[in-house]
Amino acid sequence: MYKKCTMLINPKSSKYNAKVIENCKSIIQDKGYNLDVVFPDETNFLQSFYQKASKANENSDLVMTYGGDGFFGLYQNILHQEGQNAIISHIPMGTANDMALNLGITPKTIEATKDTLEGTVEERDIVTSNDIAFGYVSTFGHITNIPYDTPANLKKIGPAGYLVAALPDILKLINGKYKTYQITITTPTKKQKMECLLGAVSNAKGFGGVELYPSASQNDGKFEVLLVKPQIIKKVPKLIKDFSYALIKSKRTPLNIFENYQDEIEFFQTDFLQIDFEQSPEKPFDNDGDKGPLLKQGEPITYQTKQKCKLLLPKRITKQ
Repeated sequence: MYKKCTMLINPKSSKYNAKVIENCKSIIQDKGYNLDVVFPDETNFLQSFYQKASKANENSDLVMTYGGDGFFGLYQNILHQEGQNAIISHIPMGTANDMALNLGITPKTIEATKDTLEGTVEERDIVTSNDIAFGYVSTFGHITNIPYDTPANLKKIGPAGYLVAALPDILKLINGKYKTYQITITTPTKKQKMECLLGAVSNAKGFGGVELYPSASQNDGKFEVLLVKPQIIKKVPKLIKDFSYALIKSKRTPLNIFENYQDEIEFFQTDFLQIDFEQSPEKPFDNDGDKGPLLKQGEPITYQTKQKCKLLLPKRITKQ
């Protein structure tokens, strides 16, 4: 009897192509899987996604998510809330496709499908923000809303579209028109007050289209915390140049933040973090490129690793 595979597909993804999906269906069926193809309804998308994703996790041996980074993050929350039954894999079809970088998957849909089905199962930490799981990164602060506020026409040109969309806000930074946050961070080993321009909590080698932490493990029970201080403003022109070079040349070109910006950042790893704001961010957090939590005044945000998931990944990925 064939094993059961569900393709869970987001047709709203910027790189979605119906003909390519048909090719992928044939590849999966040729591997001997009994295949279901599922699309969340465009009306009531989130409700439909959770219903269909939950059913896929319950009734399948393998669930393959075809979509952007946020689509994978939504599925992580299914596993966090309900536990994992089916092995999962992710085929990138989004704009930035940072999960392709982090999981070692090619952004070419057909090739990624072939590579994954020939792969091996690995474990990866699930990280939550206020008890909601995300795929790889959660951010707040100046310009971090750009991924979810960028128009669809700019997303179609890839990560560079985000850079174009961010230019007005970058100019505000250069001209001194920005807001900082007075925050208190609490971990199992320290409590610290600081002024922060933006922050990113991630279980990733990189985000924003570039590699930031080449040696980071995604299966060590910890996540990476990057807090950017207002002092970065003096280096914004250099940061734009370095980021653009890393973005355009290659996703494997590190930004070298620890060498070039060590006085402008606070970086550490932990398995628990609480951030208290004197004044909460006005916009929602960005979780995997989509809208995340919107804090009420006085409400903290808490990050922690609670469990792991099992993913089918290309063989070139080695166990960390």
